[in-house]
Amino acid sequence: MNDLISVFFEMDRWVYGLKGALLGAFGALIIMLLVYLAAEFGRHKIRWQKILSRLDTAEMLQQGGMADDALQIYAELLRMDVVREKPEIYCRVKTGEGNCYLGMSRDRNKAENIIKAIEAYSAASKHASMDKHPDSFGMLYYNLAKAYISMSEFHEKGECISKAIRALRETLRVYKIATHPANYGISQIKLGEAHAVLAELYSSEDHLIKAVDALDEASKVYDIENYPAENAEIHFKTARLQMMLADFSKKHENLTKALNNYRMALTLYTPEKYPAMFGKAMLDSGTAYFLLSEMTGKDENIRLALAALNECLTVYPIETFPAEFAATHKKLAEIYLAGFGDDKDYLQKAISSFNEALRASTVEASPEEYASLKQGAGRAYRRLSELDHNEEFIHEAIAAYIEALRFKTPEEHPFDYAVIQHELGNLYVRVAKTKDWDKNMKLAESAYNEALKIYHSENFPEEHSEITEAVEKINRIYS
Repeated sequence: MNDLISVFFEMDRWVYGLKGALLGAFGALIIMLLVYLAAEFGRHKIRWQKILSRLDTAEMLQQGGMADDALQIYAELLRMDVVREKPEIYCRVKTGEGNCYLGMSRDRNKAENIIKAIEAYSAASKHASMDKHPDSFGMLYYNLAKAYISMSEFHEKGECISKAIRALRETLRVYKIATHPANYGISQIKLGEAHAVLAELYSSEDHLIKAVDALDEASKVYDIENYPAENAEIHFKTARLQMMLADFSKKHENLTKALNNYRMALTLYTPEKYPAMFGKAMLDSGTAYFLLSEMTGKDENIRLALAALNECLTVYPIETFPAEFAATHKKLAEIYLAGFGDDKDYLQKAISSFNEALRASTVEASPEEYASLKQGAGRAYRRLSELDHNEEFIHEAIAAYIEALRFKTPEEHPFDYAVIQHELGNLYVRVAKTKDWDKNMKLAESAYNEALKIYHSENFPEEHSEITEAVEKINRIYS
């Protein structure tokens, strides 16, 4: 019995010893595991530090204009599984890639690099977080919008600009006037410009209104006291949009608003400091005043229109601004013709302005504009001949119209072609009363018949009826 008890105690000591050994071994294993995990964590931390360091280096290279070197690092990082599996880091890498390609597109391979930039930004946008990284989110979509705007120069314009607008809307989810005033302002300017492009592309009043609204938002940031240049530019662009809006609706209201915005722009755009912009604003103002004169205050608004246009000529010499010089004289001539069509002195001024415009718009420089000016001069001479009864003016009108017809063809300019042929017919009939009856009556009939090729009865009943009656009268004379 004693032996059995002794054996039992011996086994108990052996079990306790085994337990102790196992516990010791387990403890050692735990310690080893902890040491391994600590080492692995250290290695992992060092690895991420290296990755982040490389990423920082790439971003500095890109910002320093060394896009090719930055792209090599981005490519290296994207080959790592750990980078591709980490959404925030992947987004940062792809954004950096996009920035590189966007920057490179300004100097070389524009189309190719813009497409690569958009691909990179689009990949980054799938992992961008507005909540965690609002600034990065806003700048990503802003740059994506810029890329689409650049792409619109060589790809489907409407589609690209629409995508740019959507990107800018995303940007403005982050950039608020209270928290990011500068970014809010420039984003609104870009948004206004984008809507203006679509407005012109699609003849859209809705896009014009949205463009004006966006620029109005931008003006809340770029006030005249702190940002005079930006403020003037915003008012100038807004005025031009309102001039376009006047063609759709609320003509008087929109023209008045346009003139107010031009006045605001002209507080900075003085003829001494900004002659080109001063001239543009005054030329547009002259046009706006003239359009207003057709609705109200005719004499006063025509006076203001002529004053504005004559101001233009002080900064638009023919030697340095030939196109603007011609445009100003053309507008002056049109106002003289429309506003004072029964005054011989003003008709002479109209002819003088058309001739001045023709000094700059030569047939070699712009055949179409040359023809338009010749047509205008022909109209002025024709009206002057009706007041003065001077046959010389009739011949001047005929010569001007014939010159215009060199470029005003029935295929490309059907309405102008028909108007000129109609008036030529009338002029030839008048000349026939004093000389070369047969010759001029035949010329008149030929001109009338050319006009009738355009003036069909269903679309132009009045003109068709008048010209048909004139042709029948000529035929009765010779029947």
